[in-house]
Amino acid sequence: MNIIKEHKKIAGVCVLLLLLIILTAVLVKNHNASPYGSSVITEKELPQISETLRAAGLYNVDLFETWVYEYYESEEKETGQAYSDTDSLLAAMLLADDQIRCEKKQPYEGEYLKSDVYALEHEDRLIFLRDNLEVFTTLFGEMPVPQGGLEQALPANWKKHSIEFVNDKCSLVTVVSGIGDGKEAVAAEAGILVDCRDMEEAEGKGNYLFVEKPGAGEPFCADWLTEGKEITDILSEREYDIDGPDGQVPLVFVDDKLLGQAGSVKKQQ
Repeated sequence: MNIIKEHKKIAGVCVLLLLLIILTAVLVKNHNASPYGSSVITEKELPQISETLRAAGLYNVDLFETWVYEYYESEEKETGQAYSDTDSLLAAMLLADDQIRCEKKQPYEGEYLKSDVYALEHEDRLIFLRDNLEVFTTLFGEMPVPQGGLEQALPANWKKHSIEFVNDKCSLVTVVSGIGDGKEAVAAEAGILVDCRDMEEAEGKGNYLFVEKPGAGEPFCADWLTEGKEITDILSEREYDIDGPDGQVPLVFVDDKLLGQAGSVKKQQ
């Protein structure tokens, strides 16, 4: 009888351990989860992600790390927005920086990027990007939609202004949405896609790394992907708060190449 009791006790302990393991896994998953279909960068993951970004030749990775850590601190202290909080466009420009070449820049006269332009012109934390202000606005601001439709807007803009991402390992991911009556389009979001297939720093993680910040007030995110086209699955988990044509779905581009559709449009009231 004592042997039976001991076996039952051991079995009970095993069940409790199993439940604890399952609960821990769920908590870890939820901590890393984001309502945007992407994965929040955790402190444990940040060093490998940073090393991968450095190995890919991206700029300002030390500053990127600082911004991520500042976000952690703001979350722990529940102070609201982090000091270095920013939107997805500025976060992408942080890593791309001078590798975005634009031979035919133009002064910005639009409305869509007004808050970003003000930040670039006046905030010290962004002073290193100030020289690329017109590159930033030409890249992400209002662009005409050709007769061929929304799918032609970004490629035409890149061609017109001779835009290029000069990095063999990386590409700029841009979500393009129509605005107003559909005659113009803008970059609703942006991120960086790293080709990790020949990189030791990413061994065992994935073929690609997609790094982004879904929006102002949101955490920095990173996802290891098997195929680049998985980006559309991530970006289709969210709505884009753009006042554009009814029923028009935003499009995802990798550099100037169309990848697919993304999400849906949340109409402004």
